[in-house]
Amino acid sequence: MEIKSYLKNLELSKKEIKTYLACLELGESHIVPISQKVGIPRTTLVYILDGLKERGLIEIVPKRGRRLYLPLPPRTLVTLYKQRRDKMDEQLDSLQSALPELNRLYSLTPFQPKVRFFQGQDELRQLYEEMLQAPVNEIVYIGDVQEIEMSLGANYLKTWVRRRSDAQIKTRGIRIRSGEVDDPAYTQTREYNRNLRYAPEGFASPSNILIYADTVVVMTTAKESLGLAITSRDYATTMKAFFTEVWNGSSSK
Repeated sequence: MEIKSYLKNLELSKKEIKTYLACLELGESHIVPISQKVGIPRTTLVYILDGLKERGLIEIVPKRGRRLYLPLPPRTLVTLYKQRRDKMDEQLDSLQSALPELNRLYSLTPFQPKVRFFQGQDELRQLYEEMLQAPVNEIVYIGDVQEIEMSLGANYLKTWVRRRSDAQIKTRGIRIRSGEVDDPAYTQTREYNRNLRYAPEGFASPSNILIYADTVVVMTTAKESLGLAITSRDYATTMKAFFTEVWNGSSSK
């Protein structure tokens, strides 16, 4: 990345970038040499230099009745980037705190059914991240753990399970016995806030189905790596009824 790109990322204008680079080249200087180098009138340049001082890139000191401009060491840019990153982290934390209220407002808007497609592991993981952000306290699903692991990645899925549990989102799952994985992360324990039953003998579900709020997610096998999210109150109600029927016919052992 060119140095100008780094400066642009700090939200410096083209004139500010040009002036700052000139100051680096000239070192300690009065305004006349800087103006001659950048080709900007002194009256305009004064405001630009004042702005660079406010950003912490130069110092302005009086000397014999004149202003002397001193560029600060380039490592200052690293400090500014770190400060910018810290500020972004704070803003992100604030946004996370505001999500429940934003979701509440979102739920009040006129409902519009929609269908979205997701392809590949990264986009399927995005689907799972959306579930953690949804204003719900339960997710129900019919699934094959082996297939889910292959689609999302075992490490990601285990981490997601922990984050779901920490977020106090419980699950009710109808699982396929042949697709079970011997791992504590997938067992029915209070630690993982999960209630399990096993589908009747002969029940087949190559695709994994998850239902939360008004959204139904259908995720195909890892071979196809396709996800479908249908947000529809009517369809979600239908699929919840379907889930309940299969749940009632399933075994807890």
